[in-house]
Amino acid sequence: MLPPQRRRRGANAIEFGLIAPILMAFLLGIADYGWYFFQEAMVSNALRDAVRLGSLQTQTEDELESGDCDACVTTALSAAQDEFDRFGLGVVSAAVVPEIQVIAGTCAVVVDAEIPFTPLIGFVPVPEVFPIHIAALASNVTSCGA
Repeated sequence: MLPPQRRRRGANAIEFGLIAPILMAFLLGIADYGWYFFQEAMVSNALRDAVRLGSLQTQTEDELESGDCDACVTTALSAAQDEFDRFGLGVVSAAVVPEIQVIAGTCAVVVDAEIPFTPLIGFVPVPEVFPIHIAALASNVTSCGA
């Protein structure tokens, strides 16, 4: 013989009430970290395209002696700002400073930047900056200062 049916009215609501805060914390964490990785990918891709475009520029006659490539740096900075504007990223151009460096004996356009990040929700701790280092070998630069 089966025992009498217990009354379970409201038990589901109580169980959900106990689980809901944990579930919400998990979902908010997923949203914050998803937003972080999405923004990091957008910033990284924008800077990668800008550095690549800057690395295709050619030095002028005056820059050959000094080892500079103002066109490389200016083009990379301009392209970075255009990409940020196109994606709607509020990145200040002062945070991005392209420069010419020697890497393994070859001239390269390099960007070392720490781009600030604002979380979507702010419920869980996420990194406050995107540390980004991107370099592209300068194909048309023959001499560069170290």
